[in-house]
Amino acid sequence: MKRLTAILSILILIISASVWGIFNLNRVQKDLNHLIEQSTQAVQNNDFEKAKELHNQLNHLWEEESSILVCYVRHNDLDEITKIISELYYLLEFKNTAEFCAQLNKIEVIFNHIVESEMPTLRNIF
Repeated sequence: MKRLTAILSILILIISASVWGIFNLNRVQKDLNHLIEQSTQAVQNNDFEKAKELHNQLNHLWEEESSILVCYVRHNDLDEITKIISELYYLLEFKNTAEFCAQLNKIEVIFNHIVESEMPTLRNIF
């Protein structure tokens, strides 16, 4: 009976961690996409000060969340997003709007891929 209790406890812990991870990924995706959309609009409206402020928010959000995501997401995708976010500042400094928007889109595509690959679907399991 003790073994059954231990097995059930471990199973519940694994399922709980998986569900929490999925909800956390969806929350981060929503926050990232919102900041990316606002940043794109600010740059397209030539409001570079607002874009810099939004970049700071994006950078701060990513620093907080990537330290948690690194526990259960592939590192190479997270490193790529970190690299892109660090380059965005200089694209804003030199007012390179096309490249800035392209890099924001790249972040969105990479993170959407991360979310899709972490979902418990048949395609991901097999």
